This record gives sequence, structure tokens and C-alpha cells, in this order.
Amino acid sequence: MLLACHCSTASALAADLSAAPCRTGGLSAGQHWLPVVSSGRSRPVLLFVPTLSAKPRALPLVIDLHGSGGNGETQARSTRLADVAAENDFVVANPSGGVSFPDAPEKHYWNIPGVPLSGVGDTPADAPDDVQFISDTIDAIAA
Repeated sequence: MLLACHCSTASALAADLSAAPCRTGGLSAGQHWLPVVSSGRSRPVLLFVPTLSAKPRALPLVIDLHGSGGNGETQARSTRLADVAAENDFVVANPSGGVSFPDAPEKHYWNIPGVPLSGVGDTPADAPDDVQFISDTIDAIAA
């Protein structure tokens, strides 16, 4: 599933991320793990930034969501949107769903409050709200 929105300028993105607490240095072109705090939890999001031009301009953001039982990293390898983003100047975020189980920690499921998990049983009581997480991811990248 793809979700697209409008992101901050490339130079502002790098400058703002370098000034943010707990982050070291600006984001150069390429893939990075961006910590996103949502509902009091820090969760990593795989982020691809295309080569930044000297001229500040707005860049689109594409959020590439994995299916049930997947994760952001395998989704990025599967879709190869970073290759397309490098050629077409957009940012790609590959988050992972907030629900996983001890017997398969690499498998993630999206917790959409009020919607049952897809084929794996009940949503854990402490599962994070992934709708809020996606919103917080967009805010973190745009900041």
C-alpha cells in the first residue's frame, strides 16, 4: 500500500533533522533509520532521501506500507521504491507495523484501533495505535 503526501524542502529536511535532539548530523542522500516517537515509544522508520540539490524545493513523500506479516525493511527491498525515488526526487518512508509476536518478531501487523488483526488473533492490549504512528512519522519527516 502506498500513501503519498507533500514533504518539506530537501535542504530544510536535512537541516531540521540535524538540529533535532538525539540525532547526529544531517541526512545525506541514501537510506537512514529515523527514530519516530509516537505514543511515548520510539520506533525506527527506514527512510530514503534522494540526492539533495543545492536549490531548496519541496519534495513529495511516499509512505510504502507492508502487508500483514511483513516489515518496512523487506517492503523496501521488495518494492525498490528507493530506486524510483532517486531518479524522480521524492522521499520514501518504510515503517513497520506496531504489533509483532514473540514467536515471529520479524513479522509485523498494523494496529488500526477497532479493526481486528489479519488472521493472527486478538490485538494485544498494549499495541500502539499505528494510525497515530503514521501521522507522527509524517510530522517527524516534515519537521
